[in-house]
Amino acid sequence: MKKLLQVLIPILCVPLLCGVALGSKPETPKDFHVLEITETGDVVIDAGDNIAKPKKSFDIFKTSSSNIEFPIARIIITQTTPTYCIGTIINRIDGSKPKISDISKGMLCRETTKATLKAEKKIYKNQKKALARQYKLTKIKAKSKTYEALDKIVQDTNNINKINTSTTHQTIEKK
Repeated sequence: MKKLLQVLIPILCVPLLCGVALGSKPETPKDFHVLEITETGDVVIDAGDNIAKPKKSFDIFKTSSSNIEFPIARIIITQTTPTYCIGTIINRIDGSKPKISDISKGMLCRETTKATLKAEKKIYKNQKKALARQYKLTKIKAKSKTYEALDKIVQDTNNINKINTSTTHQTIEKK
């Protein structure tokens, strides 16, 4: 066991120590900006063909006054040139499509990462579960209100407490 640890520790720790010693940082996505919106509803961003390739996707963000970024839309690149590229807005995971009017010139744009997609799928999955729970609760509430209403109708019909329906005589006792 001791020999195994002596072999495994250098193998596992050396890459980590080299990264710390050399000052390597996690790769941060480069920021681009929306240059314009075309007449056909496509989005032009300032990423050249050395960065953006066709079928690559980018997220467009709106920055609030407190520097919080909100994702507005996602585009997929259809054409590239050396200085800019053109992308088409695509549907979100939930099937909705962002409005072209929400996008304006100068908005922040970053390449879509796997982590972003994973987080978005997780959020959508949780929203879907919450909607299913809400639907079930609504159905249960509707059923319970129906039963309550039926009980009230049966109890309050003509202010009758008791109906005696024997074969010899019928009596109705009112409240």
